[in-house]
Amino acid sequence: RAIRERRRFVQWQAPWGKHNPESARMHFAPPRYMDRNQSAVFPVVTTRHPYTWLHTMCKHSYSARWPHNREMCDVRANLDKKLVVRYGSNPVDPETGKLQKTEHSGPVQWYKEWHDKFFRSTKYPMAMVRFEDLIFRPVEVVTSICDCVG
Repeated sequence: RAIRERRRFVQWQAPWGKHNPESARMHFAPPRYMDRNQSAVFPVVTTRHPYTWLHTMCKHSYSARWPHNREMCDVRANLDKKLVVRYGSNPVDPETGKLQKTEHSGPVQWYKEWHDKFFRSTKYPMAMVRFEDLIFRPVEVVTSICDCVG
């Protein structure tokens, strides 16, 4: 019963979808989050150091596609190749019924653009937290977040 009660308040993803860009807030919701009030959410965006993020994306690229060899991520991840991303929040193409794509000049540019949109947003309060800080200093970081939320 206690776990069920916690699930009402603690979510494993934002109600506009995990990994979706800032622009998805208030404009998209996965089916099981359709009834959530997105304006009542204080987003805590976790971000990885660009180098470790690039290495992870090379091995497990999720919805990002660019020509690279997953066996050579430590040597060269083809960072200069065009990257195409399909988010769950992208508009649906009325002719094909498929999600439209966003294109970027490469993974580094995508990283910068995705983070810049959250970092520069002044539409609502939010916090950005380095993933590494959560791993190495969890008590201090979570305490700071809780103090910020109130």
